[in-house]
Amino acid sequence: MPLPVIGNLNLLDLEKPHESLMQLSEKYGEIFTLHFGPKKMVILAGYKIIKEALVTRADDFGERAIAPIFENGFKRTWYL
Repeated sequence: MPLPVIGNLNLLDLEKPHESLMQLSEKYGEIFTLHFGPKKMVILAGYKIIKEALVTRADDFGERAIAPIFENGFKRTWYL
């Protein structure tokens, strides 16, 4: 259940959000929903499900938004 204002942010380690999301995927499966503040996000975890979403169903997932909470973490991790 999401909390008012913060949603499910209390479940994430903001220093390592990718690790928190992987732990949640072990509990809830490859596809689950989290609320980041007022925004509802569908989380995909796992190679096969991500490949299906981005390759097989690219038109359905082409306009997805990037949550600002992850922008700094991903830039730091991916572009070093």
